[in-house]
Amino acid sequence: VWSLPNLHGDIVAVVDNSGATVGVTATYGPYGEASINVDNSHGNLDYGWLGQHQRPTETQAGLATTIEMGARQYDPVVGRFLEVDPIEGGSANDYDYVAGDPVNSFDLDGLCRWGWKCLRQKARNAANWANGSSVLGYGISRITGSKCRQNKLRGIQVCTGAKRFGFLHNQRGGTTFGSFYITSRKKVDNRLARHEAKHANQWMGGGLFALSYLGFGKRWEKQAGLRDGCYHADRNGRKRSGCR
Repeated sequence: VWSLPNLHGDIVAVVDNSGATVGVTATYGPYGEASINVDNSHGNLDYGWLGQHQRPTETQAGLATTIEMGARQYDPVVGRFLEVDPIEGGSANDYDYVAGDPVNSFDLDGLCRWGWKCLRQKARNAANWANGSSVLGYGISRITGSKCRQNKLRGIQVCTGAKRFGFLHNQRGGTTFGSFYITSRKKVDNRLARHEAKHANQWMGGGLFALSYLGFGKRWEKQAGLRDGCYHADRNGRKRSGCR
């Protein structure tokens, strides 16, 4: 049989070698709610909503209809993923699908909403693991006993409650290594996370960034946003302000 998709990539009809329609034409709601289950493969794993993108749907009788959306399973009836989003900045919350815009957006790998922001964050984090800076950050987060969580908006790991590293004991401070921000703070607001995410971007330079920071730290902090980073500029350069 041959599967015919619509412009969104959903399989709406199945035809045989002569071009005759097999079964009934399918329609879909915005979140993938199907009028019928398309039968276009052997067994109970068929290609319906987003089937052109090779996203199979579980159609076995007695089981909930779920779509294998890359890293996670997706339930089209409720329009939500069944597992927590493993990537920061993926969508509006841990289970949301494309921040409520399924007509114009895609999340085909279950990791983040398809778009330039998502791609940039994924590329940055991959680069920081490859150049070793995130490996260093992960190691320091373990040594300091901090608790790391993904910041979904900024796409970085925020590790709070760090101990046993003197330069992290200042409640106003913290340090970013690769895509890991490590601090003794108990909470980190979005403003500071935005500042540290820009440092994560800078870490794509790897060791060159680490060396350049020794001589041009003020420039890098300005680029990341002094106010967001709880700094204010004075004649001597950088100084922590009182924001917490």
